[in-house]
Amino acid sequence: MKNTSFHIIALLAAICWMVSPPAYADWINLSGAENAANIAEIYINDDHVRIELEIFVNDMVVFDRLMPDDFFQGTGIKRPPLDGSWKIAGLELLAEKRIDPYGAAKSK
Repeated sequence: MKNTSFHIIALLAAICWMVSPPAYADWINLSGAENAANIAEIYINDDHVRIELEIFVNDMVVFDRLMPDDFFQGTGIKRPPLDGSWKIAGLELLAEKRIDPYGAAKSK
């Protein structure tokens, strides 16, 4: 009797193991980046460092002059002037607007 109940339990466990679908773990992001407006991904390689920026459209003015003008020479890319406003995706952003690090947006 004792041996038979062990075989039944082992058989049921084997059947459950065979018919159950495989389980996959899901990674939970603890950095809070899913709520951030601007995200920087930094990749450090052997011979160079690559930084990819995902910038919220309202913050583009802050990141406008991140690249120097001579970086675009010879590429055919025409950079909009800093004076005046931009037209990006149908939205008009004032280039003179500066963002206060403590939360208040100010105009120059």
